[in-house]
Amino acid sequence: MNQDTKRFIYSIEQKMAICFEEVSKSIQSGEQECFLKKILNILSDVRIMVRLIEVYMLIEQESTKELKQLQDKLVQGQIYFETEYTKLKMSIQINTI
Repeated sequence: MNQDTKRFIYSIEQKMAICFEEVSKSIQSGEQECFLKKILNILSDVRIMVRLIEVYMLIEQESTKELKQLQDKLVQGQIYFETEYTKLKMSIQINTI
C-alpha cells in the first residue's frame, strides 16, 4: 500500500472518529432538535466517505482489501447513526403525543 492510500485511510478513519464523537456528545446534551440536524449531516458525510472509497478503489487496485474493510466500518457506523436517529425521532413523537 502506498503512502497516499495510507493517508487517505487515516483521514477517513479520523473523520469517522469525529462523527462518533459528535453523536456521542449530542446524545449526552439532550438537545433533540440539534441532534436530529447533526445526525443528518453526519449521515450525509458517511455516504460521501463511502462513495469516496468506491472511487478510490477504482483508482488504487492494490489496496482493495484495506479499503473494503474501511468501507465496511463506515457502513457499520452508518447503521449505528441511523439507529440512533430513528430512536430519537420515535422518542420525540412519543413525547409530543
